[in-house]
Amino acid sequence: MGGGFGNLGGVAIERETLRRARKFRRDAVEEVVNDTFAVVTRMAYGLTGRDDAGESVVRAVILRGLKQLPKWRDEGEPERW
Repeated sequence: MGGGFGNLGGVAIERETLRRARKFRRDAVEEVVNDTFAVVTRMAYGLTGRDDAGESVVRAVILRGLKQLPKWRDEGEPERW
C-alpha cells in the first residue's frame, strides 16, 4: 500500500485514513479499529491468559486509543496501542 506509515500485524494504515480518523470520520475510525483489533486482541489474551481479563484489556485499550485519537501526532502512535 502506498502512503502507509505503519504495519500493525501485517496491515498498513494509510496516512489519509489516520488524518480522517483524527477528525472522527466514522469510516476511517472503523478502519483503524478493524486494522488493529486482531493485534490488540492477541496481545491482550496472550498476556492475561484468561478470556475475561483479555476481553477487559481489549476494551480498555480500544477505548483509550479512541479517546487519544485526535492527539496522535506521529504516524507510529496506532502501533503503540
